[in-house]
Amino acid sequence: MVALNFQTADVAMAVNTAMFEQTGNCGYILKPRALWDANHPLFGKFNPYSKEISSCPAIILQLTIISGQYVSPGSFSANPTLEIEIIGVPADCVKEKSKSSGSSSGRNSVNPIWNHSSTFRIVFVELAFLRISVYDGDNGKLLSQRVVPVRCLRPGYRHLPLRTPNNQPLEQSLLFIRGNLHVEPSHVRDLTMSSCGNLDMGPCEDLPMGIMEDLANLLVEPSKAGA
Repeated sequence: MVALNFQTADVAMAVNTAMFEQTGNCGYILKPRALWDANHPLFGKFNPYSKEISSCPAIILQLTIISGQYVSPGSFSANPTLEIEIIGVPADCVKEKSKSSGSSSGRNSVNPIWNHSSTFRIVFVELAFLRISVYDGDNGKLLSQRVVPVRCLRPGYRHLPLRTPNNQPLEQSLLFIRGNLHVEPSHVRDLTMSSCGNLDMGPCEDLPMGIMEDLANLLVEPSKAGA
Protein backbone atom coordinates (compact mmCIF):
# COMPACT_ATOMS: atom_id res chain seq x y z
CA MET A 1 0.00 0.00 0.00
CA VAL A 2 1.26 3.47 -0.92
CA ALA A 3 0.18 6.65 0.83
CA LEU A 4 -0.23 9.76 -1.34
CA ASN A 5 -1.12 13.31 -0.37
CA PHE A 6 -4.03 14.04 -2.71
CA GLN A 7 -4.20 17.60 -1.39
CA THR A 8 -0.84 18.44 -2.98
CA ALA A 9 -0.39 18.19 -6.75
CA ASP A 10 3.29 17.25 -6.59
CA VAL A 11 5.53 15.03 -8.70
CA ALA A 12 4.45 11.88 -6.83
CA MET A 13 0.82 12.56 -7.71
CA ALA A 14 1.74 13.17 -11.37
CA VAL A 15 3.59 9.84 -11.47
CA ASN A 16 0.61 8.09 -9.88
CA THR A 17 -1.71 9.62 -12.48
CA ALA A 18 0.59 8.57 -15.33
CA MET A 19 0.72 5.02 -14.02
CA PHE A 20 -3.05 4.55 -14.06
CA GLU A 21 -3.47 6.32 -17.40
CA GLN A 22 -1.85 3.24 -18.92
CA THR A 23 -5.22 1.48 -18.62
CA GLY A 24 -7.42 4.51 -19.13
CA ASN A 25 -7.88 4.98 -15.37
CA CYS A 26 -9.76 1.69 -15.21
CA GLY A 27 -8.91 -1.24 -12.96
CA TYR A 28 -5.58 -2.19 -11.46
CA ILE A 29 -1.96 -2.01 -12.56
CA LEU A 30 -0.05 -5.18 -11.79
CA LYS A 31 3.26 -4.94 -10.02
CA PRO A 32 6.33 -6.00 -12.04
CA ARG A 33 6.53 -9.78 -12.30
CA ALA A 34 9.70 -9.81 -10.21
CA LEU A 35 7.60 -8.71 -7.23
CA TRP A 36 4.74 -11.23 -7.44
CA ASP A 37 5.54 -14.19 -9.70
CA ALA A 38 7.15 -17.01 -7.70
CA ASN A 39 8.47 -18.49 -10.97
CA HIS A 40 10.33 -15.32 -11.85
CA PRO A 41 14.13 -15.68 -11.47
CA LEU A 42 14.31 -12.47 -9.42
CA PHE A 43 11.37 -13.25 -7.14
CA GLY A 44 12.44 -12.69 -3.54
CA LYS A 45 15.82 -11.35 -4.71
CA PHE A 46 14.96 -8.08 -6.41
CA ASN A 47 15.91 -5.04 -4.35
CA PRO A 48 14.41 -1.86 -5.86
CA TYR A 49 16.66 0.29 -3.67
CA SER A 50 19.86 -1.17 -5.11
CA LYS A 51 21.82 1.09 -7.43
CA GLU A 52 23.02 -1.91 -9.41
CA ILE A 53 20.66 -4.35 -11.15
CA SER A 54 23.18 -6.05 -13.41
CA SER A 55 21.01 -9.10 -14.14
CA CYS A 56 18.38 -7.06 -16.01
CA PRO A 57 18.89 -6.17 -19.69
CA ALA A 58 19.19 -2.41 -19.97
CA ILE A 59 16.99 -0.34 -22.25
CA ILE A 60 18.48 2.67 -24.03
CA LEU A 61 16.16 5.64 -24.46
CA GLN A 62 17.31 8.20 -27.01
CA LEU A 63 15.21 11.34 -26.83
CA THR A 64 15.38 14.64 -28.70
CA ILE A 65 13.12 17.49 -27.65
CA ILE A 66 12.99 19.53 -30.82
CA SER A 67 10.62 22.37 -30.06
CA GLY A 68 7.55 23.47 -28.15
CA GLN A 69 4.29 25.29 -28.65
CA TYR A 70 2.72 27.64 -26.10
CA VAL A 71 4.77 26.15 -23.28
CA SER A 72 3.99 29.03 -20.90
CA PRO A 73 0.23 29.54 -20.60
CA GLY A 74 -0.66 33.19 -20.17
CA SER A 75 2.80 34.49 -21.06
CA PHE A 76 4.59 34.70 -24.39
CA SER A 77 7.88 36.18 -23.17
CA ALA A 78 9.20 33.58 -20.74
CA ASN A 79 12.71 32.18 -21.16
CA PRO A 80 11.86 28.45 -21.43
CA THR A 81 14.42 25.85 -20.42
CA LEU A 82 13.92 22.11 -20.12
CA GLU A 83 14.48 19.64 -17.32
CA ILE A 84 14.39 15.99 -18.37
CA GLU A 85 14.17 13.38 -15.65
CA ILE A 86 13.87 9.62 -15.34
CA ILE A 87 11.96 8.64 -12.20
CA GLY A 88 12.20 5.03 -11.09
CA VAL A 89 14.39 2.73 -9.05
CA PRO A 90 17.62 4.38 -7.80
CA ALA A 91 19.65 2.74 -10.56
CA ASP A 92 17.57 4.61 -13.16
CA CYS A 93 17.01 8.01 -11.54
CA VAL A 94 18.74 10.80 -13.44
CA LYS A 95 18.04 14.43 -14.26
CA GLU A 96 19.49 16.92 -16.72
CA LYS A 97 18.74 20.43 -17.93
CA SER A 98 18.85 22.09 -21.32
CA LYS A 99 19.98 25.53 -22.32
CA SER A 100 17.47 28.24 -23.13
CA SER A 101 15.63 28.08 -26.43
CA GLY A 102 17.58 28.99 -29.53
CA SER A 103 15.91 32.31 -30.31
CA SER A 104 18.09 35.39 -30.43
CA SER A 105 16.60 36.89 -27.27
CA GLY A 106 15.80 33.61 -25.54
CA ARG A 107 12.39 35.00 -24.57
CA ASN A 108 10.08 32.95 -26.71
CA SER A 109 7.56 30.64 -25.12
CA VAL A 110 5.24 30.56 -28.15
CA ASN A 111 7.38 28.32 -30.37
CA PRO A 112 10.75 27.76 -28.66
CA ILE A 113 13.34 25.55 -30.34
CA TRP A 114 15.79 23.50 -28.26
CA ASN A 115 16.96 20.51 -30.33
CA HIS A 116 18.11 19.03 -27.03
CA SER A 117 19.19 15.37 -27.20
CA SER A 118 19.49 12.99 -24.27
CA THR A 119 20.38 9.34 -23.85
CA PHE A 120 19.25 7.37 -20.81
CA ARG A 121 20.14 3.84 -19.73
CA ILE A 122 17.21 2.21 -17.94
CA VAL A 123 17.57 -1.14 -16.18
CA PHE A 124 14.06 -1.58 -14.77
CA VAL A 125 11.68 -0.14 -17.34
CA GLU A 126 8.54 -1.44 -15.61
CA LEU A 127 8.94 1.23 -12.90
CA ALA A 128 10.52 3.98 -15.02
CA PHE A 129 8.76 7.25 -15.84
CA LEU A 130 9.88 10.12 -18.05
CA ARG A 131 9.18 13.61 -16.73
CA ILE A 132 9.76 16.66 -18.92
CA SER A 133 9.42 20.04 -17.23
CA VAL A 134 9.54 23.50 -18.78
CA TYR A 135 10.91 26.23 -16.51
CA ASP A 136 11.42 29.95 -16.90
CA GLY A 137 15.20 30.24 -17.02
CA ASP A 138 15.07 33.71 -15.46
CA ASN A 139 13.24 32.93 -12.23
CA GLY A 140 13.06 29.12 -12.06
CA LYS A 141 9.26 29.07 -12.20
CA LEU A 142 7.70 25.83 -13.43
CA LEU A 143 5.62 26.67 -16.52
CA SER A 144 4.37 23.28 -17.71
CA GLN A 145 5.26 19.60 -17.44
CA ARG A 146 4.32 16.04 -18.36
CA VAL A 147 4.98 12.59 -16.91
CA VAL A 148 4.62 9.41 -19.00
CA PRO A 149 5.65 5.79 -18.38
CA VAL A 150 8.78 4.94 -20.35
CA ARG A 151 7.22 1.70 -21.54
CA CYS A 152 4.48 3.71 -23.28
CA LEU A 153 6.81 5.73 -25.49
CA ARG A 154 6.44 5.24 -29.22
CA PRO A 155 9.36 5.70 -31.61
CA GLY A 156 9.66 8.48 -34.14
CA TYR A 157 8.38 12.04 -34.21
CA ARG A 158 5.55 12.75 -31.78
CA HIS A 159 3.64 15.59 -30.19
CA LEU A 160 3.48 15.33 -26.41
CA PRO A 161 0.68 17.38 -24.80
CA LEU A 162 1.82 19.32 -21.75
CA ARG A 163 0.04 19.91 -18.46
CA THR A 164 0.02 22.61 -15.83
CA PRO A 165 2.25 22.37 -12.73
CA ASN A 166 -0.89 20.98 -11.03
CA ASN A 167 -1.10 18.29 -13.74
CA GLN A 168 -4.20 19.70 -15.45
CA PRO A 169 -4.45 19.41 -19.27
CA LEU A 170 -3.44 22.38 -21.42
CA GLU A 171 -5.28 22.79 -24.72
CA GLN A 172 -2.52 24.12 -26.99
CA SER A 173 0.70 23.36 -25.12
CA LEU A 174 2.82 20.73 -26.83
CA LEU A 175 6.35 19.43 -27.15
CA PHE A 176 7.62 18.12 -30.48
CA ILE A 177 9.89 15.19 -29.71
CA ARG A 178 11.71 12.32 -31.37
CA GLY A 179 12.25 9.13 -29.41
CA ASN A 180 13.78 5.70 -29.81
CA LEU A 181 13.92 2.72 -27.45
CA HIS A 182 16.20 -0.25 -27.94
CA VAL A 183 17.93 -2.92 -25.92
CA GLU A 184 21.51 -2.22 -24.96
CA PRO A 185 23.68 -4.01 -27.57
CA SER A 186 25.50 -6.10 -24.98
CA HIS A 187 22.16 -7.58 -23.88
CA VAL A 188 20.38 -8.17 -27.20
CA ARG A 189 21.72 -11.70 -27.62
CA ASP A 190 20.61 -12.76 -24.17
CA LEU A 191 17.28 -10.94 -24.13
CA THR A 192 14.99 -13.89 -24.78
CA MET A 193 16.76 -15.87 -22.03
CA SER A 194 16.96 -12.91 -19.69
CA SER A 195 16.91 -13.43 -15.95
CA CYS A 196 14.30 -10.67 -15.87
CA GLY A 197 11.87 -12.82 -17.83
CA ASN A 198 9.27 -11.29 -20.13
CA LEU A 199 9.68 -7.53 -20.29
CA ASP A 200 6.03 -6.79 -21.01
CA MET A 201 5.74 -3.16 -22.09
CA GLY A 202 1.98 -3.12 -21.53
CA PRO A 203 -0.93 -1.18 -23.07
CA CYS A 204 -1.24 2.60 -22.91
CA GLU A 205 -4.47 3.33 -24.76
CA ASP A 206 -5.15 6.83 -23.52
CA LEU A 207 -1.66 8.28 -23.63
CA PRO A 208 -0.50 10.30 -26.65
CA MET A 209 2.17 7.67 -27.07
CA GLY A 210 1.09 4.15 -27.90
CA ILE A 211 2.04 0.56 -27.40
CA MET A 212 5.37 -1.25 -27.42
CA GLU A 213 4.49 -4.94 -27.55
CA ASP A 214 7.39 -7.09 -28.67
CA LEU A 215 10.62 -5.99 -27.01
CA ALA A 216 12.45 -9.22 -27.79
CA ASN A 217 12.23 -8.49 -31.51
CA LEU A 218 12.24 -4.72 -31.09
CA LEU A 219 8.99 -4.47 -33.02
CA VAL A 220 6.86 -1.49 -32.09
CA GLU A 221 3.22 -1.29 -33.10
CA PRO A 222 2.01 2.33 -32.96
CA SER A 223 -1.60 2.93 -32.00
CA LYS A 224 -4.11 3.64 -34.75
CA ALA A 225 -5.18 6.87 -33.09
CA GLY A 226 -3.09 9.89 -34.01
CA ALA A 227 -0.75 11.29 -31.39
